Amino acid sequence: MSLKSAKRREQKKMARKAGRHSLSTPDPSKINEIMQLGISHHYSSRLNEAIDCYNQVLELQPENFEVLCNLGAAYMSKQRWDSAIQLFEKAIAVNPNLPEAYNNLGC
Repeated sequence: MSLKSAKRREQKKMARKAGRHSLSTPDPSKINEIMQLGISHHYSSRLNEAIDCYNQVLELQPENFEVLCNLGAAYMSKQRWDSAIQLFEKAIAVNPNLPEAYNNLGC
């Protein structure tokens, strides 16, 4: 089995375990699983899947500055500049000590 197919199999396992739309109550472990799955998709350049995961987390934790920053970075990768800027600015509003957001804004 190649490394790529093993990684994809692990991502599918994480997705099943996290369960789409299973976040009716804010279970921190489920939220973390969805966020980690989003990060995994992001690093694998599956930006639409990453954006979906990040948005699921933000439905429950709209002030999660880390996810706001990650979602902004995903939109930046898709060259959706306005959306990315808005998310970085919101992340900074929530946590003014977030160097990643400032860097992504070019500050």
